[in-house]
Amino acid sequence: MHNIEALAAPIGVYDSGIGGLSVLRALREKLPGESFVYVADNANAPYGDRSPAFIESRAKQITNFLVQRGVIALVLACNTASVVAAYHLRRLHVLPIVAMEPAIKPAVQITKSKVVLVMATTNTIQSQSVARLCRAYGKDVRIILQPCPGLA
Repeated sequence: MHNIEALAAPIGVYDSGIGGLSVLRALREKLPGESFVYVADNANAPYGDRSPAFIESRAKQITNFLVQRGVIALVLACNTASVVAAYHLRRLHVLPIVAMEPAIKPAVQITKSKVVLVMATTNTIQSQSVARLCRAYGKDVRIILQPCPGLA
């Protein structure tokens, strides 16, 4: 039996700006019975060229803000915040945290040219997460990692 308060508790969605609104729209379509709280850190966007320490600090602050408001799960709708902070946030909080990552696996699966171009923020391109994805799925294809300074 579900607790009524738990049923009404929202899912938190966080991005450095408004780009995560497309993620929120998809969540609303897939989970029409859920409520959501969206936080856009517009004052500090874009995150792309910020230091990992800054991004991790902001992600912790915003996650704490959402947890204090009773979210039952968190979606990091920002690639950069995901690759920099998801691991640390999961160690600090017991709620489910869903992170975004570049779509390297599906790109590798559908490429006909055997070449995949990944364009992302410098922090995302330089992350262990992207390195892990390239090792796991890039054995039979050429993956070009292109940092895009100034990207959100």
